[in-house]
Amino acid sequence: MHFCTFVIIGSEGDPDALVAGALAPFDEALAVPPYREYLQPFEIQRMASHYKLDQADLNALAERMKDWTNRPGGVDQRGLYFTTTNNPEGRWDWYEIGGRWDRFRKRASGNVMSTRVLRKFPDLQDLLPYYVLTPDGTWLEYKRYVPDPQSIGHFETKPHDQWLAEVIEALEQYPDGRVVCVDIHC
Repeated sequence: MHFCTFVIIGSEGDPDALVAGALAPFDEALAVPPYREYLQPFEIQRMASHYKLDQADLNALAERMKDWTNRPGGVDQRGLYFTTTNNPEGRWDWYEIGGRWDRFRKRASGNVMSTRVLRKFPDLQDLLPYYVLTPDGTWLEYKRYVPDPQSIGHFETKPHDQWLAEVIEALEQYPDGRVVCVDIHC
């Protein structure tokens, strides 16, 4: 899916390079040091059912983890896990400056606009992005996934007024910055 994202960068420097640097930690393909990803109860139940095993027999399930996830796994005091190097902060698999939102505002220079100018748009509430990334690395989301140990989880959408307030606050924190409109895909 494609999502309009405002990446706030400093007032100086090449926007392409600054956006690349800002988005780098959120690349889904970024390998991180191996860590343990623990299965939730509903995942254990699904796995046990698939292999026709008792869901309480975590050691037997751990023996099947490589087949189930294509990654090694095990059991420790926290539960059943597999080992992964997937980026837990991954938010995108590719991006393009502009993309589907190319030249999102007439007064923007390409897809770059001053935070101060954008903040003053009377129709800002109609231009809100799905995500905002600030220069300090804070990733703000209009809709976020909420995990639930008993199910696959669900998405929570912020009320429009709350999201508008968060976007305005982010823009006001960087009054001398620039906003780059980015099409991210995930």
